[in-house]
Amino acid sequence: MRPFPYREREVVVPHPGGHVLAGTLTLPGEKEFGPGPYVAVALKTGGGQEDRDSSALGHKTFLVLSDALTRRRVAVMRYDDRGVGGSTVDEQTPVGKDATSLDLSTDAVAVVRHLATIEEIDAARIGLIGHSEGGLIAPLACRDEPLVAFVVMLAGPCVSGATVFHAQLRAAWIRGVGDSPELDALCDLFAGYQRRLGDGGSSDALAMDRAALAELAVDAGLFADAPDPEKLAAAEADFEMFDAPWWRFMFGYRPAETLARVGQPILALNGTLDVQVDAEANLTALEELARSSDLDVTTRRLEGMNHLFQPATTGAPEEYAEIEITMDPSVLALIADWIDERIAAR
Repeated sequence: MRPFPYREREVVVPHPGGHVLAGTLTLPGEKEFGPGPYVAVALKTGGGQEDRDSSALGHKTFLVLSDALTRRRVAVMRYDDRGVGGSTVDEQTPVGKDATSLDLSTDAVAVVRHLATIEEIDAARIGLIGHSEGGLIAPLACRDEPLVAFVVMLAGPCVSGATVFHAQLRAAWIRGVGDSPELDALCDLFAGYQRRLGDGGSSDALAMDRAALAELAVDAGLFADAPDPEKLAAAEADFEMFDAPWWRFMFGYRPAETLARVGQPILALNGTLDVQVDAEANLTALEELARSSDLDVTTRRLEGMNHLFQPATTGAPEEYAEIEITMDPSVLALIADWIDERIAAR
């Protein structure tokens, strides 16, 4: 609770594309840590349009993370996603599912470049911390941006976007209706639909896929609550939702190609109970890439943690709001320790 033992400053960052990113910069307490310059991080939220605190389900994950790091002598900038809160856009700025992860990576770059102009911040030690999609965006932002000194990927995808979301949807469908031959067939067809979207297939050419997917989804029982005459239309509308720039980019994106170009130190954390970004599949992919390249990677599988890095029972999203802890203190300490040892000590 306020007053915090550190300083807060409202910051507005102009983007070269014409929109504005607004956020809060927290600076370590001058009495305890001196005037700086400090190591700094910019925080990038996960999928969807989120505010600077990453507020969801009664939690403010980035507020908690920012507080923990600033108390450990790290300056932190958390900002509203474009089109949210104080981050304003014009009609030409893509937002929501019209904005791809590549678009959003330019926002992170703009924030880092602005941080480098602030007197209390060490321009040579600015990093990016991204959660979920933000963990995918951080490497995108830093691959060609020398100002980014390090990256922390919190449940960041390391395998293809199509693989991540296929696993997510299959798990969600099974939780909803149980496994069945109809669901297996739906998953197989959906994998092809993802591939054609990612490869740039036309909306008209994909109409037959959507119709077939809708029939299989209804047969599998996924739309049991919809009135019978509306089931197929509701199902088809759900699959049509994926025909948007954000999904098309994600289904065609292969993080390994970007990660292979990252020269900065990377800390990658995943919870073993994460049902959205599987820890074993994603960290193994990153570790294999590191062994075959010059990547400077530290990975950690965090036992019993879910996608939000809460101590969980099953890891299912339905639990997120029921868990009192916003982000486990051991995870906060691990991040701060790594920054202290690998970056601040340089």
